[in-house]
Amino acid sequence: MNNTFDIFFRGLKTGGVLFILICSCSTHYNDEFNGLEHIEGQDKHEIHIRIDTIQVDASATSLRGTWDIRYDRLFYTDFTLVGVREFDKDGNYIGKHIKSGRGPDEMSAKAVASCFDCKNDNLAIIDEAWQFSIFNPEFKKIAGPFAMLSDINYTGANWQHLLSRPDPEDMHMYEFNLDSRAIVCVDNIITIPIVTEHITFNAYSKIANSKRFWKESYIFMSVDPVEKKTRRIFGHYPAVYQKKQIPAFYKYSFDTDGKYLYTTFAADPLIYVRDLDGEPKFTFGTRVEGIDDNYVETKSFEEYNEKLDGILREYGYYQGIKCINGLIFRSYKLPRDNGYGIQIYQNYNMVGDLHFDEPVSVFGRIEDAYYAIGPTDIDNDLFTIYRIYLDL
Repeated sequence: MNNTFDIFFRGLKTGGVLFILICSCSTHYNDEFNGLEHIEGQDKHEIHIRIDTIQVDASATSLRGTWDIRYDRLFYTDFTLVGVREFDKDGNYIGKHIKSGRGPDEMSAKAVASCFDCKNDNLAIIDEAWQFSIFNPEFKKIAGPFAMLSDINYTGANWQHLLSRPDPEDMHMYEFNLDSRAIVCVDNIITIPIVTEHITFNAYSKIANSKRFWKESYIFMSVDPVEKKTRRIFGHYPAVYQKKQIPAFYKYSFDTDGKYLYTTFAADPLIYVRDLDGEPKFTFGTRVEGIDDNYVETKSFEEYNEKLDGILREYGYYQGIKCINGLIFRSYKLPRDNGYGIQIYQNYNMVGDLHFDEPVSVFGRIEDAYYAIGPTDIDNDLFTIYRIYLDL
């Protein structure tokens, strides 16, 4: 099936403007980006967009996984079946890479997240045993498995102390953040999302020190599977999470262009930019019309758990981010049943805003087409992939 349709988008208002955020030094909010540059702008011009829709046979997959692109091929890392499935640019199945097992080029556990290294095209994977592995472009394992935090010695006494006195500076406080399921890799260095759900130090209530959690907990961990070394933890939640108790919107998404790490948070219209060592550099981003910061608070884990689905239906929020060939795509959900969208940024100015009835996220580019995954047809074992052609 191949459908083609045209969309015209007219950019909004002003050209790019650079200004400095100035905040009082007396603020009690912990904001790593306080005082750094914020780039705010929208380019006014007409953009012609053409979208092709292709249906991809998903029968060789479990329908649970993640898409990526290398060269002119599509790759699907399965989260239920060990292995990576390869498709051509039109969605035709080619074959499978990486077998289940304990051999030199095999995996003993299913993948949790994966990505291609943006510098050398190696495939980086973290599996459900929390082990990191790196495969070269021929899918030969060149590093791993390296178990998360296995290089840091920890005794029973250490665990007992951490249980009674949570310390956000202690790496063993953290686990892989499945709600922000993704990884990025640059020159075989993997960055993963992390979270702590310590019984007395978590996001859900004041009794569990939620105020400290939002200020002091880290959100990223950097790992070197080749050297089998945990490098650092870095990054905090932005100030918006310190102003209201909103754990329903604690998810974040991130990606890299090989120079910077870009992070978007569900409750924040800004996109936060760090260098690859985690040092804050600047912010940019345009608020989506209809998404404001009037989010409902929850005061306990029980209230959060009971109301989560309803809250996420009622409110709009930001979702995923992807950097491709000088463009940055940020997806979002509008309030209630008003649909979904993708903002397009070029040189940190918003140049496009696409609207869809269902969630859509861009995952790569082949030739002139940007590929995006749409809703999955579970009944008929079909993936919906959009090929988006932009005339910028």
